Amino acid sequence: MHSIAGGVLAHDYGVFTGSNVEDGVDINVEIQFTEPRGRPWRWIGSPRPMLGANVNTAGDTSRVYGGLYWDWYPVNEWWFLGAGLGLTVHTADFEDPDPDERNLGSPVLFHLAAETGVRFAPHHAVSVYVDHASHATLFDDDNEGLDTVGVRYRYFFGGR
Repeated sequence: MHSIAGGVLAHDYGVFTGSNVEDGVDINVEIQFTEPRGRPWRWIGSPRPMLGANVNTAGDTSRVYGGLYWDWYPVNEWWFLGAGLGLTVHTADFEDPDPDERNLGSPVLFHLAAETGVRFAPHHAVSVYVDHASHATLFDDDNEGLDTVGVRYRYFFGGR
């Protein structure tokens, strides 16, 4: 295991969706595994497999996600940028949504994430994190998407 992260995220923040329909905050937990070795992984930038969850505190849409995570240290060893790409499943009713819920249109959505943070000790970091879940109208025209944004703490088990 490479690292574990946890944080508090503003739920349905509207970064990409432009509006806020659902309430509450999300508790985020994410595990990143050590990147696999081998040439195919290096060709795509040596991403780390990840698993995570956003649990909504108000009983609105919660999600579980998995995918790949890339990080870069563009200037020095303490400031980093990160990006995630994968799939998510959620608890929203996508067939007959309540007017107070996001109409996500599909049980499985794409999960996109971006992060910037600071490592303040060899094993510790804080970051600003944003993620977006949608199906990009590939499965049907209902595609409101769902955004979260907030802060996370990350504990690193080893090096970068």
